[in-house]
Amino acid sequence: MRIERFRYVDKALQWELQDASFSDLTLLVGVSGVGKTQILRALLNTKGIASGTARNGVSWEMVFSTKDRRRYRWRGEYETREQLVPVQPDYLEDDQPSTRERPRILCESLFVDDE
Repeated sequence: MRIERFRYVDKALQWELQDASFSDLTLLVGVSGVGKTQILRALLNTKGIASGTARNGVSWEMVFSTKDRRRYRWRGEYETREQLVPVQPDYLEDDQPSTRERPRILCESLFVDDE
């Protein structure tokens, strides 16, 4: 799988990555504090979403292609729920919140070769 384009918004954290394009080789370079780790964290969160993890206040759109030259566009959005108790950063969480506490998915779509 090769990621071509990626957009990610986290309303709960008030952070947004606007249409990042990736080529065959992409390096994330910059001084401390410009968002390199946030971009990697957004990609890991999107991987988690693909595995069934709910993400409060997150919306995403990813365009990727596969070895068989099929092009996919996957996008979706979760509701934003007010956090009643502080939560640990994603990389410290051991368990997924219970189903009762999980944010609902508002929309999700997957297009294959623009269909």
